[in-house]
Amino acid sequence: MAKDGVQKLHANLAMSGPAAPDGAGAAIQINFSDPGAVDAACARAASSGATVIISPADMFWCARPARVRDPFGHVRAFNAALDPH
Repeated sequence: MAKDGVQKLHANLAMSGPAAPDGAGAAIQINFSDPGAVDAACARAASSGATVIISPADMFWCARPARVRDPFGHVRAFNAALDPH
């Protein structure tokens, strides 16, 4: 727990490793508090060799998701909640 009482989580995911089996059907979900972080994460992954599967976009259900597939076939899903007001 951070000193301000807000839980913090940080992960630095390398775009390397063994190839994902075909049809693995799993994704690593990374949730951000700032919708702009979804765009930044997607751009960083793409510049590191990932293929953008779903580009960042505001959805009617008040979320900003994106998905990328790394060069080894692993899927990363990014998401941030949007203010409904």
